[in-house]
Amino acid sequence: MFGKTSSTHRHRVYRKINTERSAQDKKWGVQHHPASKWLAILVEEVGELAREVLEGNDGALGKELRQVAAVSVAWMEARYREEAARSDNEIHDMIKDKRRA
Repeated sequence: MFGKTSSTHRHRVYRKINTERSAQDKKWGVQHHPASKWLAILVEEVGELAREVLEGNDGALGKELRQVAAVSVAWMEARYREEAARSDNEIHDMIKDKRRA
């Protein structure tokens, strides 16, 4: 109906998500939560999106969609930081073990 998604549209969407992520980091700082907390934050944002859809407030959909996407990205970033930290710890442990041997 509206045609293909162009790379220009996708780039615009990603820029808006990135802008929202920057605003979140500025407001909250880098976040570290267990998965249950991340899920609660994400579901809260999805709930706000659902409310706007059900109330027919199309003007707020872009903002709420950006927030849902940005929270998802923040969660993914946190997981990558955790994986990197685990990897760094494993490397440090290996170095310590070799020095002891």
